[in-house]
Amino acid sequence: MSAPRADTADEHLTDWFEAVPGTRAYPAPETVAAVAEPQPQPRRHAKPPTRPLPRADVRPRATTNTPPGAVAFYIVSVMSLMVSLDTSWLFFRDHLHIDNVWIRTGMFTVLEVALIACGIGMAAGVRRHDRPGSAQLSAWALCGLSGYMAVVEAGPIDGAARVLLGPALGMVMFHHALGIEKRARRERTGMWARIGREIRERVLSRLGLSDDERDAARRTRDRAARRVAALSLGRRVWFRESRLARALSAANVAHDDTMRSVMLAELATRRHAGELAALDQPSPWTEPRGEHHRRIAR
Repeated sequence: MSAPRADTADEHLTDWFEAVPGTRAYPAPETVAAVAEPQPQPRRHAKPPTRPLPRADVRPRATTNTPPGAVAFYIVSVMSLMVSLDTSWLFFRDHLHIDNVWIRTGMFTVLEVALIACGIGMAAGVRRHDRPGSAQLSAWALCGLSGYMAVVEAGPIDGAARVLLGPALGMVMFHHALGIEKRARRERTGMWARIGREIRERVLSRLGLSDDERDAARRTRDRAARRVAALSLGRRVWFRESRLARALSAANVAHDDTMRSVMLAELATRRHAGELAALDQPSPWTEPRGEHHRRIAR
């Protein structure tokens, strides 16, 4: 009996809303339920993570692989420390009078460990900033201290040998290794380096030795094929027939179709070079934009 009563109440309430002006119609219960029910939200696709674009003022980070040529110099620089270790051991025993073997063992390597620390700092500076930094001065100062120890221990002649075969040799080898790493990681971009590379490329190109993915035999045949065209069209050529026969043989035009095409193309180009100025061509100023370049590319 309660259900009809509820329906009657809903009907009366709806009639009242419709009778009163300025009020909205009473929504049906199923409409209220539909509005109250949470609607499923559309699934958003996750955007793939994007990598930040590199800035123009940030230099690309260099690789950390040590060149093979630098490894040998590193090995020699470490081996040279053995001479310095022997000098330090004798100096701590004879002149600093440290007779306890255990104490001397813990103290005599202080100079060599400091040299290794300076070497690590120099390598880090070169790899980051292309400069060894202040660690280089400390390393040379330690080399001077090791030289003093060697001279005091073994005299001026034997001490000089200990210095040259010990820390001095190690520093020179270490500098060679850092130079190889520096050249391998970053190409030189100075003005004189660019001028030197440009002169080298021009000389090699003039000699026919530029790197254009051709082997020596192909370069020789190309030059011979062009020489055939030059000898054939020359006005005054001494020993034309013999020189022409040698050039044809060097170009291998009798057995190589590619060289024959190169030779004929060179000959035709040289023969009709006078007609190039009178060649009838449409003006590039009256053609649509880009049409001139597309026609030339075809």
